[in-house]
Amino acid sequence: MTPEHEKKFRSLRNVSIFDDFSDEQLTEISSRFTELKLEPWQPLFSDREPEEDFYIILSGRVIISDGLEEGEQQKLSPGDFFIEEELLYGQPVNAYITTDEPTELLHLETGEFYRLISQFQQIKPWFARSPESQWLVRTRNFDWVSEEEVITYVARKHEAVFLFSLIGPVVFFLAALAIIFVVSTADTSDTIWTTGAVCSLG
Repeated sequence: MTPEHEKKFRSLRNVSIFDDFSDEQLTEISSRFTELKLEPWQPLFSDREPEEDFYIILSGRVIISDGLEEGEQQKLSPGDFFIEEELLYGQPVNAYITTDEPTELLHLETGEFYRLISQFQQIKPWFARSPESQWLVRTRNFDWVSEEEVITYVARKHEAVFLFSLIGPVVFFLAALAIIFVVSTADTSDTIWTTGAVCSLG
């Protein structure tokens, strides 16, 4: 394995979508990616020549916006990936993508992306739920998400599942209160007598 190939392998090992892949599989996958370097404020591609390929951030930061000065911005950090939604659902890339610092990307061409998800079926759920999670974050405006944070996966559960998950902690809390109540209201005379008896035997 060349130093360049090893660098790509180690970088992909830190990406969540490849957590369940063996070293052998990841070695083969990493050979399909190429490295791409961007200077600060260098656009990834122009509006006239969009490259609808798949990208993973190695270092630096990527800014995705609608191109308007006051428009919405999404900031991505190392380990994040983008344009998978457009590739999965056949949507055009209607975004301005740039960076505000020196940035390195791993680039996978469209054809290789489709071969990847066809050959390794376990990666599909990651790609399917990531766009939905990003949509939830954008539309729900979660207060606990700062501008510097990116959410990869948000799980939605039915209210009944949520309530059921609370049963255990509630039962434990009530049991603890019951024990405290019993101990605090118990008759202490027997305890004092027993202690005295033990002391006299000593």
